Amino acid sequence: MKVAGQVLEKRPGHMSALRARALIADSLSATEGFDLHTRKALALAEQGARDWEAILKLDPSNQIAWNNLVNARLTVGFWSLSLGNLREAQEQWRAALDVERNVKEAAFIRVVLSLAAGYITLLEADLGNRQAAEAALAANRRLIDMAIRGLPPESFGRSYLPEFLGYYGYPTTGLGYGAYALPLAAGDYATVRKEARASARRLEQIKSPTPQQELDKNRVLEIAYRTAAEASYRLKDYAAADVDIKRALEIRKAIPTRTLAEERDVGDQLMLAAMIAARLERYAEAQRIIEPVLKTMRILANTCSSRVRFMSPRSSLPGRMRPS
Repeated sequence: MKVAGQVLEKRPGHMSALRARALIADSLSATEGFDLHTRKALALAEQGARDWEAILKLDPSNQIAWNNLVNARLTVGFWSLSLGNLREAQEQWRAALDVERNVKEAAFIRVVLSLAAGYITLLEADLGNRQAAEAALAANRRLIDMAIRGLPPESFGRSYLPEFLGYYGYPTTGLGYGAYALPLAAGDYATVRKEARASARRLEQIKSPTPQQELDKNRVLEIAYRTAAEASYRLKDYAAADVDIKRALEIRKAIPTRTLAEERDVGDQLMLAAMIAARLERYAEAQRIIEPVLKTMRILANTCSSRVRFMSPRSSLPGRMRPS
Protein backbone atom coordinates (compact mmCIF):
# COMPACT_ATOMS: atom_id res chain seq x y z
CA MET A 1 0.00 0.00 0.00
CA LYS A 2 2.86 2.36 0.78
CA VAL A 3 4.34 2.14 -2.72
CA ALA A 4 0.94 2.59 -4.35
CA GLY A 5 0.32 5.59 -2.11
CA GLN A 6 3.63 7.16 -3.13
CA VAL A 7 2.74 6.73 -6.80
CA LEU A 8 -0.67 8.30 -6.22
CA GLU A 9 0.88 11.30 -4.46
CA LYS A 10 2.64 12.15 -7.71
CA ARG A 11 -0.03 10.85 -10.11
CA PRO A 12 -3.45 10.91 -8.37
CA GLY A 13 -5.26 9.27 -11.28
CA HIS A 14 -2.86 6.38 -11.79
CA MET A 15 -5.27 3.50 -12.45
CA SER A 16 -2.91 0.62 -11.68
CA ALA A 17 -1.85 2.17 -8.37
CA LEU A 18 -5.47 2.78 -7.39
CA ARG A 19 -6.39 -0.83 -8.18
CA ALA A 20 -3.40 -2.17 -6.29
CA ARG A 21 -4.13 -0.09 -3.19
CA ALA A 22 -7.83 -0.95 -3.27
CA LEU A 23 -7.18 -4.69 -3.53
CA ILE A 24 -4.56 -4.59 -0.78
CA ALA A 25 -6.85 -2.55 1.48
CA ASP A 26 -9.70 -5.01 0.93
CA SER A 27 -7.51 -8.00 1.78
CA LEU A 28 -5.95 -6.36 4.84
CA SER A 29 -9.38 -5.32 6.08
CA ALA A 30 -10.50 -8.95 5.99
CA THR A 31 -7.30 -10.06 7.75
CA GLU A 32 -7.70 -7.51 10.54
CA GLY A 33 -11.39 -8.30 10.81
CA PHE A 34 -10.80 -12.03 11.14
CA ASP A 35 -8.40 -11.19 13.96
CA LEU A 36 -11.20 -9.08 15.53
CA HIS A 37 -9.28 -5.79 15.13
CA THR A 38 -12.46 -4.03 14.13
CA ARG A 39 -11.33 -0.40 14.01
CA LYS A 40 -8.31 -1.22 11.87
CA ALA A 41 -10.52 -3.31 9.60
CA LEU A 42 -13.00 -0.45 9.26
CA ALA A 43 -10.33 2.10 8.32
CA LEU A 44 -8.92 -0.22 5.65
CA ALA A 45 -12.37 -1.00 4.24
CA GLU A 46 -13.12 2.72 4.00
CA GLN A 47 -9.84 3.25 2.12
CA GLY A 48 -10.76 0.47 -0.28
CA ALA A 49 -14.20 1.97 -0.92
CA ARG A 50 -12.67 5.39 -1.64
CA ASP A 51 -10.23 3.88 -4.12
CA TRP A 52 -12.93 1.93 -5.98
CA GLU A 53 -14.95 5.15 -6.19
CA ALA A 54 -11.92 6.94 -7.63
CA ILE A 55 -11.45 4.18 -10.21
CA LEU A 56 -15.10 4.45 -11.25
CA LYS A 57 -14.78 8.19 -11.76
CA LEU A 58 -12.03 7.42 -14.27
CA ASP A 59 -13.81 4.42 -15.82
CA PRO A 60 -17.57 4.29 -15.07
CA SER A 61 -17.98 1.26 -17.36
CA ASN A 62 -15.74 -0.96 -15.23
CA GLN A 63 -18.18 -3.63 -14.03
CA ILE A 64 -15.64 -5.40 -11.84
CA ALA A 65 -14.90 -2.12 -10.04
CA TRP A 66 -18.64 -1.66 -9.41
CA ASN A 67 -18.75 -5.19 -7.99
CA ASN A 68 -15.78 -4.47 -5.75
CA LEU A 69 -17.28 -1.17 -4.58
CA VAL A 70 -20.41 -3.04 -3.47
CA ASN A 71 -18.25 -5.54 -1.60
CA ALA A 72 -16.24 -2.73 0.03
CA ARG A 73 -19.42 -1.00 1.19
CA LEU A 74 -20.71 -4.30 2.58
CA THR A 75 -17.50 -4.61 4.55
CA VAL A 76 -17.65 -1.04 5.87
CA GLY A 77 -21.19 -1.82 6.99
CA PHE A 78 -20.11 -4.98 8.82
CA TRP A 79 -17.41 -3.22 10.80
CA SER A 80 -19.64 -0.22 11.51
CA LEU A 81 -22.30 -2.51 12.92
CA SER A 82 -19.67 -4.33 14.97
CA LEU A 83 -18.76 -0.98 16.54
CA GLY A 84 -22.41 -0.21 17.30
CA ASN A 85 -22.91 2.34 14.51
CA LEU A 86 -26.23 1.09 13.14
CA ARG A 87 -26.94 4.20 11.09
CA GLU A 88 -23.62 3.96 9.25
CA ALA A 89 -24.15 0.25 8.57
CA GLN A 90 -27.61 0.99 7.23
CA GLU A 91 -26.31 3.78 4.98
CA GLN A 92 -23.42 1.68 3.66
CA TRP A 93 -25.59 -1.31 2.82
CA ARG A 94 -28.20 0.85 1.12
CA ALA A 95 -25.48 2.62 -0.86
CA ALA A 96 -24.22 -0.81 -1.91
CA LEU A 97 -27.68 -1.83 -3.10
CA ASP A 98 -28.12 1.47 -4.96
CA VAL A 99 -25.20 0.50 -7.21
CA GLU A 100 -27.65 -1.69 -9.14
CA ARG A 101 -28.82 1.31 -11.16
CA ASN A 102 -25.27 1.85 -12.48
CA VAL A 103 -24.41 -1.67 -13.60
CA LYS A 104 -25.21 -3.97 -16.47
CA GLU A 105 -27.15 -7.18 -15.95
CA ALA A 106 -24.18 -9.32 -14.93
CA ALA A 107 -24.76 -12.34 -12.68
CA PHE A 108 -21.59 -11.83 -10.62
CA ILE A 109 -22.66 -8.34 -9.57
CA ARG A 110 -26.11 -9.64 -8.61
CA VAL A 111 -24.42 -11.97 -6.13
CA VAL A 112 -22.98 -9.13 -4.03
CA LEU A 113 -26.10 -6.99 -4.54
CA SER A 114 -28.26 -9.81 -3.19
CA LEU A 115 -25.97 -9.99 -0.15
CA ALA A 116 -26.49 -6.27 0.43
CA ALA A 117 -30.27 -6.78 0.31
CA GLY A 118 -30.02 -9.73 2.69
CA TYR A 119 -28.08 -7.71 5.25
CA ILE A 120 -30.46 -4.77 4.96
CA THR A 121 -33.27 -7.24 5.71
CA LEU A 122 -31.42 -8.39 8.83
CA LEU A 123 -30.85 -4.88 10.12
CA GLU A 124 -34.29 -3.44 9.31
CA ALA A 125 -36.06 -6.43 10.86
CA ASP A 126 -33.93 -6.15 13.99
CA LEU A 127 -34.77 -2.44 14.21
CA GLY A 128 -38.49 -3.21 13.95
CA ASN A 129 -38.88 -1.68 10.48
CA ARG A 130 -41.01 -4.48 9.05
CA GLN A 131 -42.02 -2.74 5.82
CA ALA A 132 -38.41 -1.85 4.98
CA ALA A 133 -37.32 -5.39 5.82
CA GLU A 134 -39.99 -6.87 3.55
CA ALA A 135 -38.91 -4.61 0.69
CA ALA A 136 -35.26 -5.59 1.17
CA LEU A 137 -36.16 -9.28 1.29
CA ALA A 138 -38.10 -8.93 -1.97
CA ALA A 139 -35.01 -7.30 -3.53
CA ASN A 140 -32.84 -10.11 -2.19
CA ARG A 141 -35.02 -12.75 -3.85
CA ARG A 142 -35.23 -10.85 -7.13
CA LEU A 143 -31.46 -10.44 -7.29
CA ILE A 144 -30.87 -14.10 -6.47
CA ASP A 145 -33.10 -15.09 -9.37
CA MET A 146 -31.04 -12.86 -11.65
CA ALA A 147 -27.75 -14.23 -10.27
CA ILE A 148 -28.59 -17.87 -10.97
CA ARG A 149 -30.64 -17.43 -14.16
CA GLY A 150 -27.86 -18.43 -16.52
CA LEU A 151 -26.50 -21.36 -14.48
CA PRO A 152 -27.06 -24.95 -15.68
CA PRO A 153 -29.97 -26.61 -13.82
CA GLU A 154 -27.78 -29.38 -12.35
CA SER A 155 -24.85 -27.15 -11.41
CA PHE A 156 -23.62 -26.66 -7.86
CA GLY A 157 -24.23 -22.91 -7.98
CA ARG A 158 -27.84 -23.27 -9.11
CA SER A 159 -28.67 -25.17 -5.90
CA TYR A 160 -26.17 -23.64 -3.48
CA LEU A 161 -26.43 -19.91 -4.21
CA PRO A 162 -30.15 -19.54 -3.31
CA GLU A 163 -29.37 -21.00 0.14
CA PHE A 164 -26.18 -19.01 0.72
CA LEU A 165 -27.55 -15.72 -0.61
CA GLY A 166 -31.10 -16.12 0.66
CA TYR A 167 -30.68 -17.63 4.13
CA TYR A 168 -27.13 -17.29 5.45
CA GLY A 169 -24.76 -14.73 3.97
CA TYR A 170 -21.19 -14.97 5.15
CA PRO A 171 -20.70 -17.75 7.76
CA THR A 172 -19.46 -15.37 10.47
CA THR A 173 -22.66 -13.31 10.22
CA GLY A 174 -24.53 -15.20 12.92
CA LEU A 175 -28.23 -16.02 12.83
CA GLY A 176 -30.99 -13.89 11.34
CA TYR A 177 -29.85 -13.03 7.82
CA GLY A 178 -32.22 -12.79 4.85
CA ALA A 179 -35.25 -15.07 4.99
CA TYR A 180 -34.79 -15.71 8.72
CA ALA A 181 -34.75 -12.04 9.67
CA LEU A 182 -38.46 -11.27 9.91
CA PRO A 183 -39.64 -14.40 11.78
CA LEU A 184 -36.65 -14.24 14.12
CA ALA A 185 -37.28 -10.57 14.92
CA ALA A 186 -40.96 -11.38 15.55
CA GLY A 187 -40.12 -14.27 17.86
CA ASP A 188 -41.79 -16.72 15.46
CA TYR A 189 -39.42 -19.57 16.22
CA ALA A 190 -41.70 -22.22 14.75
CA THR A 191 -41.32 -20.59 11.33
CA VAL A 192 -37.57 -20.16 11.83
CA ARG A 193 -37.24 -23.86 12.62
CA LYS A 194 -39.41 -24.87 9.68
CA GLU A 195 -37.36 -22.74 7.27
CA ALA A 196 -34.04 -23.96 8.69
CA ARG A 197 -34.99 -27.63 8.45
CA ALA A 198 -36.24 -27.18 4.88
CA SER A 199 -33.00 -25.42 3.94
CA ALA A 200 -30.93 -28.17 5.58
CA ARG A 201 -32.78 -30.82 3.58
CA ARG A 202 -32.09 -28.97 0.34
CA LEU A 203 -28.43 -28.50 1.21
CA GLU A 204 -27.98 -32.16 2.14
CA GLN A 205 -29.12 -33.11 -1.37
CA ILE A 206 -26.58 -30.90 -3.17
CA LYS A 207 -23.76 -32.78 -4.84
CA SER A 208 -20.35 -31.11 -4.39
CA PRO A 209 -17.91 -32.02 -7.20
CA THR A 210 -14.91 -30.29 -5.59
CA PRO A 211 -13.49 -30.08 -2.05
CA GLN A 212 -14.01 -26.28 -1.99
CA GLN A 213 -17.67 -26.67 -2.94
CA GLU A 214 -18.11 -29.28 -0.21
CA LEU A 215 -16.56 -26.86 2.28
CA ASP A 216 -18.80 -24.00 1.13
CA LYS A 217 -21.85 -26.24 1.49
CA ASN A 218 -20.81 -27.45 4.95
CA ARG A 219 -20.31 -23.91 6.18
CA VAL A 220 -23.93 -22.97 5.51
CA LEU A 221 -25.30 -26.42 6.38
CA GLU A 222 -23.81 -26.08 9.86
CA ILE A 223 -25.62 -22.76 10.26
CA ALA A 224 -28.87 -24.35 9.05
CA TYR A 225 -28.77 -27.00 11.77
CA ARG A 226 -27.60 -24.49 14.36
CA THR A 227 -30.49 -22.19 13.43
CA ALA A 228 -32.94 -25.07 13.81
CA ALA A 229 -31.38 -25.94 17.17
CA GLU A 230 -31.64 -22.34 18.37
CA ALA A 231 -35.29 -22.17 17.32
CA SER A 232 -36.12 -25.46 19.08
CA TYR A 233 -34.34 -24.21 22.19
CA ARG A 234 -36.47 -21.06 22.16
CA LEU A 235 -39.55 -23.25 21.73
CA LYS A 236 -38.41 -25.28 24.78
CA ASP A 237 -38.22 -28.38 22.59
CA TYR A 238 -34.86 -29.37 24.00
CA ALA A 239 -34.86 -32.93 22.63
CA ALA A 240 -35.27 -31.63 19.07
CA ALA A 241 -32.65 -28.95 19.72
CA ASP A 242 -30.25 -31.66 20.88
CA VAL A 243 -30.64 -33.63 17.63
CA ASP A 244 -29.96 -30.57 15.47
CA ILE A 245 -27.02 -29.23 17.46
CA LYS A 246 -25.35 -32.63 17.39
CA ARG A 247 -25.63 -32.64 13.60
CA ALA A 248 -24.19 -29.11 13.52
CA LEU A 249 -21.29 -30.21 15.73
CA GLU A 250 -20.60 -33.16 13.45
CA ILE A 251 -20.51 -30.92 10.37
CA ARG A 252 -18.24 -28.47 12.19
CA LYS A 253 -15.52 -31.13 12.35
CA ALA A 254 -15.10 -30.81 8.57
CA ILE A 255 -14.74 -27.01 8.69
CA PRO A 256 -11.23 -25.66 9.42
CA THR A 257 -10.88 -23.03 12.13
CA ARG A 258 -8.12 -20.65 11.04
CA THR A 259 -8.97 -17.27 12.57
CA LEU A 260 -10.22 -15.73 15.80
CA ALA A 261 -13.51 -14.87 14.12
CA GLU A 262 -14.01 -18.51 13.16
CA GLU A 263 -12.96 -19.60 16.64
CA ARG A 264 -15.61 -17.24 18.00
CA ASP A 265 -18.19 -18.94 15.76
CA VAL A 266 -17.18 -22.31 17.17
CA GLY A 267 -17.70 -20.83 20.62
CA ASP A 268 -21.21 -19.68 19.71
CA GLN A 269 -22.09 -23.19 18.58
CA LEU A 270 -20.61 -24.80 21.69
CA MET A 271 -22.41 -22.39 24.02
CA LEU A 272 -25.73 -23.36 22.46
CA ALA A 273 -24.81 -27.05 22.76
CA ALA A 274 -23.95 -26.55 26.44
CA MET A 275 -27.23 -24.76 27.16
CA ILE A 276 -29.18 -27.55 25.48
CA ALA A 277 -27.31 -30.21 27.46
CA ALA A 278 -27.98 -28.32 30.69
CA ARG A 279 -31.71 -28.09 29.91
CA LEU A 280 -31.69 -31.87 29.45
CA GLU A 281 -29.98 -32.13 32.88
CA ARG A 282 -26.73 -33.44 31.41
CA TYR A 283 -24.75 -31.06 33.59
CA ALA A 284 -21.35 -32.75 33.41
CA GLU A 285 -21.56 -32.75 29.61
CA ALA A 286 -22.57 -29.08 29.59
CA GLN A 287 -19.57 -28.21 31.78
CA ARG A 288 -17.23 -30.17 29.53
CA ILE A 289 -18.56 -28.43 26.41
CA ILE A 290 -18.39 -24.90 27.79
CA GLU A 291 -14.97 -25.02 29.46
CA PRO A 292 -12.82 -24.46 26.32
CA VAL A 293 -15.11 -21.61 25.27
CA LEU A 294 -14.69 -19.89 28.62
CA LYS A 295 -10.92 -20.33 28.39
CA THR A 296 -10.85 -18.70 24.96
CA MET A 297 -13.07 -15.82 26.06
CA ARG A 298 -10.88 -15.15 29.11
CA ILE A 299 -7.80 -14.96 26.89
CA LEU A 300 -9.51 -12.56 24.50
CA ALA A 301 -10.81 -10.43 27.35
CA ASN A 302 -7.32 -10.09 28.81
CA THR A 303 -5.38 -9.47 25.60
CA CYS A 304 -7.72 -7.99 23.01
CA SER A 305 -9.42 -4.91 24.43
CA SER A 306 -9.75 -3.37 20.95
CA ARG A 307 -11.60 -6.36 19.54
CA VAL A 308 -15.34 -6.21 19.16
CA ARG A 309 -17.68 -9.17 18.86
CA PHE A 310 -20.26 -9.34 16.12
CA MET A 311 -19.85 -10.21 12.45
CA SER A 312 -17.08 -10.29 9.90
CA PRO A 313 -16.97 -10.64 6.10
CA ARG A 314 -15.46 -13.55 4.22
CA SER A 315 -13.47 -12.72 1.16
CA SER A 316 -13.13 -16.41 0.31
CA LEU A 317 -16.78 -16.60 -0.75
CA PRO A 318 -18.41 -14.59 -3.59
CA GLY A 319 -17.56 -10.95 -3.10
CA ARG A 320 -14.44 -9.08 -4.13
CA MET A 321 -13.12 -9.83 -7.62
CA ARG A 322 -9.73 -9.07 -9.10
CA PRO A 323 -9.75 -6.79 -12.14
CA SER A 324 -8.22 -8.30 -15.24
